[in-house]
Amino acid sequence: MSDHEDLDRLYREEIAAKRRMNAQEEQAEIAAGREDWRTEDDSHSEYMMLHGTE
Repeated sequence: MSDHEDLDRLYREEIAAKRRMNAQEEQAEIAAGREDWRTEDDSHSEYMMLHGTE
């Protein structure tokens, strides 16, 4: 595997781990009765992190 492929794989694994962690936090907040946990800013920030474009 090239260095680029290694970095790409690590990046994808890191994003997947963050998504799992966020999903667990979201479920905990929803269970605590705060159903409106996600704001439009959060969604935009996540989109920017994943896609890197406006």
